[in-house]
Amino acid sequence: MRFWGITGTNGKTTVTWILAEFINAAEGRRCGYVTTVEANTGSRRFYTGYTTPPLNQLKEIFAEMEANGCTDCVMEV
Repeated sequence: MRFWGITGTNGKTTVTWILAEFINAAEGRRCGYVTTVEANTGSRRFYTGYTTPPLNQLKEIFAEMEANGCTDCVMEV
């Protein structure tokens, strides 16, 4: 899985959503994301309760993305 990190002061969530949509539009690619608002694992969207989820929760999110066929993950960092 490819990981894309979005940094900065303003606009990270919006840029994360837009980049994930561009990747999803590419043939043969599927993208999940983790933002301060929600996580999307390719099969479900949910609130994590954290700006950056703890490592054990991130591992579960990434494993679920991989199991759902995600080729990419965009994440606010």
